[in-house]
Amino acid sequence: MTDTIFTKTDSTTLSSTDTVITTSSYASLTTDPSEIKSVQIGTLVTSISNNAFNGGYNLDSLTFDSVSQLTSIGNGAFQTNSTNPGKLESIDFPASLQNIGDTAFTYQKLQGTVIFPVNLEKIGQSAFGNNKLSSVTIPSLVNTIGDYAFSGISNLETVTIYTYAAPAEGSRM
Repeated sequence: MTDTIFTKTDSTTLSSTDTVITTSSYASLTTDPSEIKSVQIGTLVTSISNNAFNGGYNLDSLTFDSVSQLTSIGNGAFQTNSTNPGKLESIDFPASLQNIGDTAFTYQKLQGTVIFPVNLEKIGQSAFGNNKLSSVTIPSLVNTIGDYAFSGISNLETVTIYTYAAPAEGSRM
């Protein structure tokens, strides 16, 4: 089991055992999410709440424990804006993730390819708007992709959506 580690831009760190990450989880380190440079999400975290790091434009590293239990990233959790866009360039989501909320990563700097985990069921409205992705791979369990989920991404070249075909009635597997 690993704790969640928050690191400020001045390299000061804070460890947390919270299972739901909110702004309170790092309040003793800073009350300003723009001062957070990196976050290592611990094993027992199940949810990152709405707006937990909203406005955290200096965040350039977000990692998850290899046996992460994270199932949900809330609305606006890592959202920045066009005036102060984020610095987060890549993300490797944990296999346990099921829900990505509305505007969760809007105006970050995500680029290259994002392959969503096979258990993902929902990608919220404008969740990845105004990033720099070139390719996304969406698994078959996704049943909701919100409006404008990938809007404002001028270099998005490839979207791969896997589908699940149920076996025919009476067929053997």
